[in-house]
Amino acid sequence: IMSTPKTSAGSRTIDLDGATIRALRSHRTRQIEQRLAIGIGWRDHGLVFPSVDGTPMHPESAAKRFDRRAARYRLQHISMHGLRHTWATLALRAGINPKVVQERLGHSSIVITLATYSHVSAGLQREAAEQVAALFGREHSVSSQRKWRAGQSGSPAGIQCPGGDSNPHAREGNGF
Repeated sequence: IMSTPKTSAGSRTIDLDGATIRALRSHRTRQIEQRLAIGIGWRDHGLVFPSVDGTPMHPESAAKRFDRRAARYRLQHISMHGLRHTWATLALRAGINPKVVQERLGHSSIVITLATYSHVSAGLQREAAEQVAALFGREHSVSSQRKWRAGQSGSPAGIQCPGGDSNPHAREGNGF
């Protein structure tokens, strides 16, 4: 199924790693050989993964080919669209900026990306706390400290702010 992207963000250029670029170049070489072997029967649509004669591959056919290859290599079953979600989840878990993930996925808004992958951030809360604590030279584990709720009076873990007040925002009624 060939159609225009849903949004302008859907038509984009993305960077690829070196191994992927080499694999695509190798694929292109094989595709050119296939095209020459077929000759005038080749129908050029400018596709990276066409059917054997160059025409667009039916989505069901592409999915079946993918499933067969995954089974051959004894990979856990996942749909091709599931690969997109897996990439996004792994990228966010690896600390890739959500804006970069949004742009690579072609989401029109970062809100869509964050709403779709909010489950990823839940597991990163402790890690974020540890990383920020490390910025202050704190060697102890944040997870061993009492959890502090945003808006709670005072400051988390007794952090003293300039001027001796543990929470300068509390005077303004904004919480910490």
